[in-house]
Amino acid sequence: VAVDDYRNVSPLSEVVDATPVPTTDFAEHYRDNGGVANGDYCFIATSVYGDRDHPFVRILRSFRDVALMSHAPGRRFVRWYYRNGPTWAGWIDDSPMAAVTLQILMLPLVLGAAMLLTFPLWIMLAWWLVRRRRAQRPEVAHA
Repeated sequence: VAVDDYRNVSPLSEVVDATPVPTTDFAEHYRDNGGVANGDYCFIATSVYGDRDHPFVRILRSFRDVALMSHAPGRRFVRWYYRNGPTWAGWIDDSPMAAVTLQILMLPLVLGAAMLLTFPLWIMLAWWLVRRRRAQRPEVAHA
């Protein structure tokens, strides 16, 4: 039996030896393979909205980090986007009409991402509205 400094008791465990394995995070991999962008890599959205700190770019960046990076298909999409996004962003930078068109076309995407990021808040709001409506409804006497 083993007892730690906080007096937690547990059975003795086996000693295991392990060798650390070098790993590379996505940013390192991106730079090592010729990527030159610095920061959060929202190439297209930054070109479309003209500022990496535009509120819509921040929403899309959060959606990438929270929703897409949490599962394998999302990570594959992000890798594909990082390979292709800079080329498209360069085209958008050279075409103000493309930027305006994409601002309009991306609005549903941004709103959808924002709603998915705040989904628990929508559920709580709906629950509160239902409860409030039930509380305001007059009781009907049953004979």
